[in-house]
Amino acid sequence: STQSRSSAASDVYKRQVLFTPTLQEIVERHLEEERLYQAISSLPEKQRQRVYAHYILGITLMDIAKMEGVSLHAVHESIRRGLRRLEKILEENF
Repeated sequence: STQSRSSAASDVYKRQVLFTPTLQEIVERHLEEERLYQAISSLPEKQRQRVYAHYILGITLMDIAKMEGVSLHAVHESIRRGLRRLEKILEENF
């Protein structure tokens, strides 16, 4: 019926309005992403590559290990150290 279509369209519009970020939220998210990428870029090369591959590109730890010809443990520990370093960098600088 026309009534239910109108109601459904109204519900869709309400959801779009409710979940549409404000300009300020978009800018803040962009700045946060920029800070994160800056922090990642300051990591030592191997940690940077592994953190980026896993968290940004979504590559599994096992696949990273296979591509690099190293153990899963080596990749896991490198990423763990990288994340701790990232946390310190972000706390200190931002």
